[in-house]
Amino acid sequence: MTNVLPIRLREPLFVEPAGRPGDWWEPVGLPAIEVEEHVRREAAARRLPLDLLFALLVERMLVTSDIADCALEAEAARAVLAAEAASLASAGPGRLLLSYVRVLRTGERNHEPESELQLARRDLVLPLRLHEAVRCCDLRAVCSGGGSEEAIRWEVAAATGGQLMREWALRALLAHAAS
Repeated sequence: MTNVLPIRLREPLFVEPAGRPGDWWEPVGLPAIEVEEHVRREAAARRLPLDLLFALLVERMLVTSDIADCALEAEAARAVLAAEAASLASAGPGRLLLSYVRVLRTGERNHEPESELQLARRDLVLPLRLHEAVRCCDLRAVCSGGGSEEAIRWEVAAATGGQLMREWALRALLAHAAS
C-alpha cells in the first residue's frame, strides 16, 4: 500500500503561436478552456488561434485602462483611435510585420480550431509581456464587451507602424491632444 497520489499534469505544450514576431510566448497557468465560449467561437470563425485573440483582448483591456487612468473620455478616445487606425496605410512588402498583419486580417490558412478536449488539456499561451496583466485582471472582463473587432483593428494599426498596441494608442492620443 502506498500513500502516493498521482498528480494530473497538463500535456506538454510545444506550439509556435502565430503572433507578433519577437514575442516570447509562455503558458500562463490558466486553462485555455476557461476562456469564454463566445471568444473561442470568434477565434474559430476568424481562423485565429485562441491564444492570439485572447492576447489582443488583454492588450485592448490595457489600452482602455490607460484611457481611464488618464481621465480621458472613453468614447472620444475610442473615436480618435478608430480614425487613426482607419487612416494608416496598409502594410506592404518590406514591412517587418507584414505576415502577422495578414494573419490578423484574413486568419491562418488551414486553421483548425481546437476541440474542447484539446483546450482542457492545455494552458493559455501568451506573450510574456502580458503575463502580469493576466494575473491582475478579471478573465470575464477581458472576454466581455465583444471588443475583438476593435482589438484587431488597433493591433493591425499598431503592427503596421511597427509598434505595440499600447504604444500606438498613446502616441495617437497624444498627437490628437497636441493638435
